[in-house]
Amino acid sequence: MDESGFEPESYRRHGWSPRGHPVHGDRSGHKRPRESLIAARRGSDFLAPMRFSGTADATLVNAWTRHLLCQELRPNSTLIFDNAAFHKKKDLAAIAQENGHHLLFLPPYSPDLNPIEHDFANLKKRRQFAPPNTLLADIIKSYGNNCP
Repeated sequence: MDESGFEPESYRRHGWSPRGHPVHGDRSGHKRPRESLIAARRGSDFLAPMRFSGTADATLVNAWTRHLLCQELRPNSTLIFDNAAFHKKKDLAAIAQENGHHLLFLPPYSPDLNPIEHDFANLKKRRQFAPPNTLLADIIKSYGNNCP
């Protein structure tokens, strides 16, 4: 499982300026509203996908795990989480145990061991090249997984 935030506007990868002059662009230092996605993955499918505004915290992750993810899992499943600071090990272990599942944490700094990281990277790349004002929901649907 993982969560990822999507900015409404991505940066431009290319720019133009006269030869010998650096490219400059304006970008506000103010935080923009962020749309986020939390989901788990089994095979090629997303499980319990949920879009929300803002960023994830322990309360959201725990509620999502208890009320959405655990309801979609097969009995005696193993939940694999990364080591984000807000993944409270005791709380998540209790939720997993209450629902008849096991909990496993990935080693620190190991995104290559979490396949959903690649899905989120692909979704962000699609968003980067999507026409302006394209909704994240439409990008997710075009990705071909069972996301809302």
